[in-house]
Amino acid sequence: MKNSKITKKEIRRILDLAKITVQPEELTKLTEDLGDIIVEIDKIKNLSEDFLVGNVIFQQVNNQFSLTSKKMTYSLERIKENFPVTEGGDPVIPPIKGDK
Repeated sequence: MKNSKITKKEIRRILDLAKITVQPEELTKLTEDLGDIIVEIDKIKNLSEDFLVGNVIFQQVNNQFSLTSKKMTYSLERIKENFPVTEGGDPVIPPIKGDK
């Protein structure tokens, strides 16, 4: 099995609940296929979370500037350029006071 997102035992439980029977080789293939689907869904979920983080940052900056200026001239991309990120593209969270 290529990934461990779902086990044969979990697949068997789902098949039992659905009253579906499959051959052992089909169970292996089904487990791999569903595991691959879950991996792809996780990738989409991560993209969505990255997009949301960027929009939340943009909205916070937009709200801050809207109190002091009539028109915001910064784009989301420009704002994101000024926030540090890891090599993986995740935002760098500054340490909380007291953390070492």
